[in-house]
Amino acid sequence: MKDLKLKDNDLELIDGDLPLVNGLDRTIQHIDTGLKILINDWCLEPDEGINYVLGLKGYPEIMRSQIKHAIKTVFGVNSLTKFS
Repeated sequence: MKDLKLKDNDLELIDGDLPLVNGLDRTIQHIDTGLKILINDWCLEPDEGINYVLGLKGYPEIMRSQIKHAIKTVFGVNSLTKFS
């Protein structure tokens, strides 16, 4: 599978073309995008996302759990041993 390449959350344009990403770069892009979705921010799936506001202030374990979940739901990620 291939996806349009994103740069700073926007479509990238190189010499008038929209470049594609696949393989590991695609997986990394999906993880990056998933971690930037805030809970209730995506109208198609309001339960998806991470609650950084409450998590950073009072519930760091819950926030870590949400981050792990977001990473593990990406197609191509088979397991997650650690993250930072």
